[in-house]
Amino acid sequence: MRASTSKSSDTLYNAVLAGVAYLLAMMLSYHFGGTIDEADIWLASGVSIGVLTLADPRHWLVYAFAISIASLLGNLATGASSWAALVYAVDELIVALPTAWLLRRLIGPDVQLDEARKVIVFVAVGAFGSAVWGWVVAIASYGLLGLTSPVSSWRLWIVSTTVGTLIVTPLMVEWSHFRVKRSGGPTTINLALGGGLFVLMVAATLLVFVGDTSQRFPGSVGYALTYLPLPFLVLGGLVWGPRGSTLSIFVMAVITVLLTSHGQGPFAGVEGFLGEGVLEVQGYVACAALLTLMLTALDANRERVLRDAARWRTRYEAVIGAGDQLLYELDPVTGQLDWAGDTTRLLQADSVAISTLAGYLERVHADDRDRVRNAFGSLADGHARATMPHRFVAASGVEHRVDGEASAIIDFDDTVHRIVGYLRTARGVA
Repeated sequence: MRASTSKSSDTLYNAVLAGVAYLLAMMLSYHFGGTIDEADIWLASGVSIGVLTLADPRHWLVYAFAISIASLLGNLATGASSWAALVYAVDELIVALPTAWLLRRLIGPDVQLDEARKVIVFVAVGAFGSAVWGWVVAIASYGLLGLTSPVSSWRLWIVSTTVGTLIVTPLMVEWSHFRVKRSGGPTTINLALGGGLFVLMVAATLLVFVGDTSQRFPGSVGYALTYLPLPFLVLGGLVWGPRGSTLSIFVMAVITVLLTSHGQGPFAGVEGFLGEGVLEVQGYVACAALLTLMLTALDANRERVLRDAARWRTRYEAVIGAGDQLLYELDPVTGQLDWAGDTTRLLQADSVAISTLAGYLERVHADDRDRVRNAFGSLADGHARATMPHRFVAASGVEHRVDGEASAIIDFDDTVHRIVGYLRTARGVA
C-alpha cells in the first residue's frame, strides 16, 4: 500500500511539473507572437507530446488533465475567451494523445532518439505529422465553433509547430533519462570541451543575429555567416552527447527566433521562400536541429555497439577461461593466427610466438605435425569441419595434450574467408 501511494504521489508531482512546463512553454511562445494562431514558434506542443510519449499510458489521464488546466490558464491569461481557451485545450490533447501513442508504437516504450531510424520517425510523425494533424483539427473545430480558422495561415501554423516540437520534445526525451551517477557519462575533459563549444556556439549566434546584420556585414556576408554557429553546435553535440546537443539546439533556437522576431539578424525583413523572416529563421533552426539530432543519433548508436561488443568480449573470454579453452581465427591467405584466451597459462606460449600457423606448427609434436598441417589444408580447400587432436610442445619442453575442432567460413564467392576453431588442453606429459 505504501509503495502504491508513493507511486501515485510521484505521478501527481510529475504531472504538476508537466503542467508548469507546458504553461512556461506557452508563455514563451506567446512572447514570440500574439495568439495561438500567430505565435512565431509554438513550443507548447513539444511539451505535451514529449510528456505523454514518455509517460506510462496508464497515467495519461493525470498528465492530460494537468496539460489541459495549464492550457486553460495560459490562454485565459493572454486574453482569450473562456470558450476559446477550452477549445484550445481540447485540441491540444486531440493532437498530442494519438501522436504520443503512435510514437511509442513506432519507437518503443523506452523512447530514445539514439538511432537514425528513430530520429526520422520522430521528425515525420512527432514533429511534422503532429503539426499537420493539429492544423486539420483546428480547421475543423474552429470553423464549427465560430473561431478564426487557420486555413490561410497554414505556413506559419505548420512550420512554427513543427520547429517547436523538433527542439522541445528531444530535449525532454534525453533529459528524462538523466540520473546523477558516481561513474559513467562524459569525462571531465569532454564536459569542459563541450562547454567551451557551447559558449562558442552562443557567441557565434549572437555575433550573427544581434543588431542589423546588413549594416554590420555588407552584401551577402551576413547570410554566409549564418553557417558560423553550426560547426560549434554539431561538434558540441558529439562531445556532450544527446543531452548536450538537445540543450544546445534549444538555446540556439530561442536566441535566433527571439532576435529575428524583434527585427534583428540576417533574416529580419526577408521576403523569401516562406515569405517572412521569422519563418525563414525557423527553416534555419529546423535544418540545424535535424543535422545535429541525426549525427548525435549515429554517434550514440556507434557507442552502444562498442559497449555491447566489449560486454560480449568480456563474457566469452570469461567462459573460455573457465573451461580451459582457447579460441583462434586463421587467415588462410596470410597464415595469421589471432587468439582469444590465455595462451601463456594453457600452452606456456606467448600469443605473439604462435601468431602464425607456421609458428604454431613448429610447436606441434613432430609425430603430429603433418596430420595437423593436413587438417588445416583440408579446411583451406573448403572442407567444412576438421578435428585435430595433437600434442603441443612448450618452450620449456613440457607437452600438452590438445583437442579441438575447426570450421571453415565460406565467403560469397565460395572461397574460404576464415578458419575458426577452439582448443581444449589437458596438461601433462604425453
